[in-house]
Amino acid sequence: MKSCHWRNATWLLPVTLVLLAPARAQDGFSGVAKVCEDVRNELAAPGLSVAVAMNDKLVWSSGFGLADIENDVPARGNTVYRIASISKTFAATAVLQLVDSGAVRLDDPIEKYVPSFHHPVTIRQILSHTSGIRHYKPGENNSTVRYNSLADAIAIFKDDPLLFPPGTKTLYSSYAFNLLAGVVETASSMPLESFLNEHIFKPAGLAATQLEYAERIVPHRARAYERTGDELHNAPYVDNSIKWLGGGMIASAEDLIRFNIALNAGKLVTPDSLRLMNTAAALNDGTPIEYSLGWELSTDARGNHYVDKYGSGTGVSTYLLRIPQKRFAVAILINLSRGNIKSSARRIADALLASGPVRAQQNDTSSGRR
Repeated sequence: MKSCHWRNATWLLPVTLVLLAPARAQDGFSGVAKVCEDVRNELAAPGLSVAVAMNDKLVWSSGFGLADIENDVPARGNTVYRIASISKTFAATAVLQLVDSGAVRLDDPIEKYVPSFHHPVTIRQILSHTSGIRHYKPGENNSTVRYNSLADAIAIFKDDPLLFPPGTKTLYSSYAFNLLAGVVETASSMPLESFLNEHIFKPAGLAATQLEYAERIVPHRARAYERTGDELHNAPYVDNSIKWLGGGMIASAEDLIRFNIALNAGKLVTPDSLRLMNTAAALNDGTPIEYSLGWELSTDARGNHYVDKYGSGTGVSTYLLRIPQKRFAVAILINLSRGNIKSSARRIADALLASGPVRAQQNDTSSGRR
C-alpha cells in the first residue's frame, strides 16, 4: 500500500483546481462550481465529480481535484468511481423489470429464487430494508475473496438468525440486497451482468457502468483513497464479488444522471414500478417508512420530495439525489472514504436549485415550454 503525507492537503489540491474549474464551468454554473470546490476542500477529498439533470436533460458535469494523485489525472464528469450502495438502485430496477414482465412477484419468498436461503423473507421486504437480515459486521465489507457464485457469496450470513420478524422494523442491509442477484438470474435465465447490460445499461445509454472487476481495463477510472489523520493513502484492495447488487458496481456521475433520466422517461420500468421507487414503503401494520423500493426518501423545508441514495465504500463516498416532481437530479462522487456525505452533497444540490439555470428550466416547464 502506497501512502503520501499531505500535511496541508486542504490547500494543495485547490491550486490545481483554480486552473481547472473555471474552464469547465458553463455559463450560469460558476457559482455552483465554487460550492463544489468548497465541499471537496471541506471533505479533504482528492477528487470530486458532479453531473446534473434539469428538465430530464444532462445539462452540466464537471470535475474538481484529482482522480489519480500519483499520475496527476484531473477528475471530470465522466470519471468512473466505485459507487458503493448506489448499486442498490440498479438492483431495484432489475427486479422491478422482472415484476413488470410478470416473471416475479414482489411478495414472492426469496427462497423461491435462492433455495439455499431458508428464512421467510420476501423480495419486497429486501427492497425496503424490512427483511431482518443483518448488515455487515466490522471488517466484512472489505473482502478480498473472489466469489464465483451467489451460493458462495451468501454463505457468510445465510444461516444467521433474522434480527426481527420480517416486515416489523427497518434495518439497512447490503447482504439482503445481495440475494437479489439470485432473483435476476433465476427469473431471467441470464447471468447477472448480462441482464444488467441488456436491460439497463444499454437502454439507458450508460457508457461506463458495470460490475467492478479490478483486473478490467476501465477508461477514466479513479483511484480510491483513505485518510488517517493528515496522511492520505491508497485504499486497500477489495473484491466486491461478495456484494454485486449490494454495493459492487462502478459508474460515472454522468452515467448516474443518464440512469435517472431513463427511469423518468419510462425506458426502464413501468409507471407503477417507478411509483414504488418514488414513494414510501410500509411495515406490515401499514406504518410508512423512510425507504421506498431501492431508494431513501425525505422532504426538505421547501417541500422538495427527495428520492436519493448515498453510498459509502472502500475509498469512495457517493450520492445520487432525484427530485422527480422537478425533473431534477444531481450525482456527486468523491474518491475518499468519508461515510455518509449526504449533508455536504446537498449543499451542492441547494446551490443548483437556487441557480439561474435551474430556475429558468423550472419556469419553462411550468409554462408548458420544453
